[in-house]
Amino acid sequence: TEIYTLSLHDALPIYGTIRRLRDLDAITIAAVHGHCLGGGMELAMACDLVIASDDARFAQPEIELGCFPPVASALLPSRVGAGLTLDLALTGRTLTAEEAERLGLVTRRVLVGGLDHGVHEIAERIVSRSAPVVRLTKKAVRAGRDLPFLEALAETERIYKEELLPLEDVAEGAAAFLEKRRPEWKHG
Repeated sequence: TEIYTLSLHDALPIYGTIRRLRDLDAITIAAVHGHCLGGGMELAMACDLVIASDDARFAQPEIELGCFPPVASALLPSRVGAGLTLDLALTGRTLTAEEAERLGLVTRRVLVGGLDHGVHEIAERIVSRSAPVVRLTKKAVRAGRDLPFLEALAETERIYKEELLPLEDVAEGAAAFLEKRRPEWKHG
């Protein structure tokens, strides 16, 4: 399983980076502490998982500069609704890590100083799973994110039946569960 952890200071030009992040088959994790504003917030929201320390603050302050956040305008409505997206874009208000977590913008919140450990912990759990199943899970969730419900449901059912069920790891996972042992994944 591939996992990319992104430091928000490393990615420019931002729009090409965001497009590539959303297209990756690998799981992407944004690790956020301190201020995550404007393009930094857009970049974090493009990742699959957002781990934030309690000191993280999120905002789209572009309105104060006489513009709006284009990527946030495209990403956030499906995550938090049009109303909250407009609230954030039109007011530029800042969210605490706790508020962002409650709204679904942050996957997990960790104590200040615990960000590296928190990111490592979730990455290790994901890496310990069947790599093909992790990739198919992301593919199914991407369908749910990008397609209207009925199309997404049809696509996730197709992925499940045609791509997941034929994997040896599905039988291994069930056998390991019944035998009360750790699975030994066949695929890398």
